[in-house]
Amino acid sequence: MTAKEYLKKHANHKSDISDMESRINELRQRKKQIHALKFGTPRAKRKTDLSDAEAAIDELIRSYEDSIKQCVRHEEEIGKRIGELIDPEERKVLRLLYVMDKKLTWYEIAEELHVSKRTAQNIHGRALLHFRMP
Repeated sequence: MTAKEYLKKHANHKSDISDMESRINELRQRKKQIHALKFGTPRAKRKTDLSDAEAAIDELIRSYEDSIKQCVRHEEEIGKRIGELIDPEERKVLRLLYVMDKKLTWYEIAEELHVSKRTAQNIHGRALLHFRMP
């Protein structure tokens, strides 16, 4: 795996985290609905056993939370490795491209660095060469 592939994998993890957090919220809402069905309302005539559904939701939530923790550890590792780069411009380019929540264009990155687009891309290339893979 190249440094670029490794860093892109992290960028994908960030969107995965957002998706998983949304899914967890949906599952928690479903669990509340199941709980209401299970224990009924005062007017309910019979209670329904939905324990298996609740257990399945709990397992999915745990799975998502474990995945989120793994993504966060990966993010911390990448942040540490980017911080080890000597050149501050190289660090900044990698953070802007792969760590920031908002995806920036090359023009925006160049503007941040006060350089041309091509120079920003050259800095990126050097940064990838200097980036230490785990």
